[in-house]
Amino acid sequence: PIIDQLKGSTEKAGELRVEVADTNESKEILKFCRKFTVPLRNQLRKEKILLKVENYSRPVIHVFFIAPGCCYVGYSYSFNNSPFYMG
Repeated sequence: PIIDQLKGSTEKAGELRVEVADTNESKEILKFCRKFTVPLRNQLRKEKILLKVENYSRPVIHVFFIAPGCCYVGYSYSFNNSPFYMG
């Protein structure tokens, strides 16, 4: 479902950020996010949604988990987002 949401909605992105809220409740989800990021990044590259090499001048794909198995998917432009992870 994550990849399906991104198909056609953004040009080739230069970065992927899998994030959670900065709360005590989200610490368990953060462990999952760290493990999930690499396979998701590889699949996004395979689908040509994400560039093969990070490019910080391209759009950023955001996957924000609010609960296990539940996330918001979106993107931001490089000139209009925080340069910091979970920032």
